[in-house]
Amino acid sequence: METIWKSRIKNIILCVLFLCLFVKTFTFLTYLFRDTDTDRLRILGLKQEKNLDMIYVGSSSSICYWQPLKAWNDCGFTSYTFATNSLQADGSEYYIREAMRTQDPTLFVVELRSYVAWSDEVYDLGLRNGSDSMSLFSPVRWGYIYDYMQKRTNTEEADVGSFYFDIAKYHNETQRLGDEEQWKYSNNKAVFPNKGWEWFEQYDCMEEPEGFLTDERGEVPVKCREALESLLMYCDEKQIEVLFVVSPKVLDKEEQSIYNSLKDIVEGRGYQYLNANEHYEEMELDFSKDFFNGNHTNCFGAEKYTRFLEDYIVEHYNMPDHSKEQGFAQWSEEYKRFAEEEKTCKEAVVKMQEDYAERLKTAEAIRQTDDFAQWYMMIDDASYTLLLAQKGAAGGWRAESAETKKVMDIWEFSDDSQDNIRVVCDSEVVFSNAEGKETVYEGNIDRPLWQLTWSYAIDNTDGKASVMVSGEECSRGEEGVNIVVLDHETGRVADSVTVRVTKDGLALER
Repeated sequence: METIWKSRIKNIILCVLFLCLFVKTFTFLTYLFRDTDTDRLRILGLKQEKNLDMIYVGSSSSICYWQPLKAWNDCGFTSYTFATNSLQADGSEYYIREAMRTQDPTLFVVELRSYVAWSDEVYDLGLRNGSDSMSLFSPVRWGYIYDYMQKRTNTEEADVGSFYFDIAKYHNETQRLGDEEQWKYSNNKAVFPNKGWEWFEQYDCMEEPEGFLTDERGEVPVKCREALESLLMYCDEKQIEVLFVVSPKVLDKEEQSIYNSLKDIVEGRGYQYLNANEHYEEMELDFSKDFFNGNHTNCFGAEKYTRFLEDYIVEHYNMPDHSKEQGFAQWSEEYKRFAEEEKTCKEAVVKMQEDYAERLKTAEAIRQTDDFAQWYMMIDDASYTLLLAQKGAAGGWRAESAETKKVMDIWEFSDDSQDNIRVVCDSEVVFSNAEGKETVYEGNIDRPLWQLTWSYAIDNTDGKASVMVSGEECSRGEEGVNIVVLDHETGRVADSVTVRVTKDGLALER
C-alpha cells in the first residue's frame, strides 16, 4: 500500500511539474510573439515606475497631450501617461485597476473623450492594444476581456478565444523568433521613455472651432453612461481621487452638449471636471499651429495643455514637489533628454509649418492662373491628384490644337466619349471609366505628412458631375470637364475648375 501511495504522489508531482513547465513555456512564447508596439511598451513601462503621484488614463487623446517630464520640471510631481490608442469607454476602469496593482498615486486623471460614442462591434485594436500587453493571467486582463465581450452584442464573428490566449493571433509570426529586439520583451517587461509620452513630428493647420459652447445637455450613449457609472463606483469603493478632463480638439455643439451631461454625472458624484475646450484663450492655443489633426495636438499644443492642466492640478490637489528630494535625480536626468528631443521635434514641426505655408501660396498661385497650359504645368506632378468629371459629350474637343490633342491623350479622351470619369496623377490615369460604363467611383488618397488617408467620390450618374472630397461637394458641375485638384501635402483642395474648348483653345472657368 505504501508503495502505491508513493507512486501516486510521484505521479502527481510529475504532473504538477509538467503543468508548471507547460504554463511557463506557453507564457514565455505568448510574450515573445506579441506585438512590441508603443502601446504594449507603454503599459509595460508603468510597472517599472515607483512613487508616481499622478497617472493620466485615456486613449490617443492622452498619448500626445500630457507630458509627464514637462510637469516634473515645472512642478516637481511625478506622473505617467497610461494610455493606448483607440481605448473605448469601458476600458478606463480596467486601466485604473491595472495601474492599482503596482501603483498608489495621489490622483488619476481620466480623459472623457471616449465616452461620447459607443459601438457594439468588437473593435479589435480598441481591446487588444491593452489586453495583449498585460500579464497573460492577470485577473484584471481576464476581467477586462470578459466584461468587454459581455457588453457587445455583435460578437459572433469575433475570435473571442484569441483575446484570452492571444498567441492564437500571433503564432504565425515565426520571423519574430529570429528578431533580437523581440526577445528583449519575452519577459513582458520594458521601460517606456518619457513616462508614456510619445513624440509626433506632425502638423496640420486647423481652424479654431466656433459656436460650440452651449448649456444644452446632450444624450450620453447608454453603455457609455453605464461604463462611467461603473468607474465611479469603483473609485468610490477604493477611495480614489479622480479628475475627469476633456482635452482640446475641433469640437462641435452636439459633442459639447454630451460633455455637459458627462460633467453633471461626474460632479454629481463629487468628482472634479475640467473641459479644456472652454479655456482656449487661457491656454493661448493656436489651432493653426498647435495640432496635427482635428483630434490631436502636436508638441506645441501638448506643451500648452500640459502647463494649463498642471497649474489646475497644483491648485486643486495636494501634489508634492520632489524636485529637491533624494531619490528623484533620475527624473531630472530624463527631463534633460526630453528637452533635447523636444527641441528636435519643434524644429521639425516648424519646418512642416513653413512648408505648409508655401504649399498654400502655391495653391493660391494656381487659382490665380487663367492660362490652361501654365495651369497644367503647375498641377502636373505627383503631389497633386486630379479628379475629373466630364459633363456632356467630347465632340467639342476635336480642335486641332496640339494642346488639346495632348490633353485628350493624357486624359484618355476620345472624340465620341461622354460623361467621362478620370483620376489622374503625374500625367498618369489612375482610374478610367472605360467606355463610360461606370458612373461612380470612390477612392482614398494618402497624405504622407501624417500617414492618414482622405476619401473622395466621383458621381457622374445622369451627368451630374459631382466630386465629393471628405464629404463635401467640390465640383462646379458645369458643362465641360470639371476638375478638382487635391494637394497631398496639405490635405486640401488646391483648385476647382471647369475646362472647356473655345476657338482660342482650352479655357479655365472658376
